[in-house]
Amino acid sequence: MAKNMELLRKYIGVLSRDERIKPKHMILFLTLVYMGLSQNSV
Repeated sequence: MAKNMELLRKYIGVLSRDERIKPKHMILFLTLVYMGLSQNSV
């Protein structure tokens, strides 16, 4: 689980540096990740 969060932080860092990525895509990505993490913890 901690490993996932570490990868997520790295990925978010890359996304926030990349100005071509729109905030809308960021929100969608975070939603998908949240859903994935929820399923993993169940």
